[in-house]
Amino acid sequence: MGLPNVRPHPAKPGPRKGVLPPPMPPGQIPPDDSRLWLFIPKAITQGERWIQDDTRDWFMDAGGLPAAQVRRDYPTHPRWMVGAAGKTSRGSMLNEGIVSEIHLLIRITAGLPDVPSWVPARLSLKQQQADLAYRLTKTARGVFVEKGRKAMEDWAERAPGQFLKFIGSTFVPKQIEQNVTVTPGQSMDPETADQIMAALAAEIKRREEETQHLRHHPNDYEGGPVIENIQAAADELEAAVGDRLGTSKSWITTARRLGRVIDIEADDIEVVEPAGEIEWD
Repeated sequence: MGLPNVRPHPAKPGPRKGVLPPPMPPGQIPPDDSRLWLFIPKAITQGERWIQDDTRDWFMDAGGLPAAQVRRDYPTHPRWMVGAAGKTSRGSMLNEGIVSEIHLLIRITAGLPDVPSWVPARLSLKQQQADLAYRLTKTARGVFVEKGRKAMEDWAERAPGQFLKFIGSTFVPKQIEQNVTVTPGQSMDPETADQIMAALAAEIKRREEETQHLRHHPNDYEGGPVIENIQAAADELEAAVGDRLGTSKSWITTARRLGRVIDIEADDIEVVEPAGEIEWD
């Protein structure tokens, strides 16, 4: 039995993600829905203006359209970054820009539109997603500025072990290098950093073990009737203070007041189920 009112998630325009197809044979152009096509946003915006002169020269020297082979890497291009430099984020972006130039030039030379129709549609979708992410982030930031402090304080009070673990895993670096500056003119050696991390881990474990029983036994008082025990403690305090201080009345008066405060009839107490809260009439 199908779920009611369930709509399929709309797919992104253009080819789906997956393994890239092999490069096309020389002189053959892949269909518009092929994943071989690659265009960065600037290339889509500028169109033919994005193509630089050295790309045109490289294209003609390679044999032009009859010899063009559509692929995702062109290491013979004069600006192509190879090796470790090509694997960095900056190098990858520069290489993708070169791919966009070449693919624009191949399509224009073949009499095709600059880019397939799905490319600007996907770019528009990504821009909408980015705008939505920006708005959500801005809203979340405002809520955190207003409510975050109180929420963090409540968390620390109700689950101190989990709170310390979150702080340790989020804000304390996993590894502290020897040359990391702590304060001007001082540095933290690896041995000290290991001691700090070990102490933090021990404190987190201690807090968790200390509060573990509270999850299952929030009310763990097992001392018998509460009122009778307080009354007995007050009587013992009065007797002990009187024996030691003799004529001093202040301590005896305090003990007697304590006894009078808890001298309450049992009928004045109402137990509310199932919350277990006590309401005083």
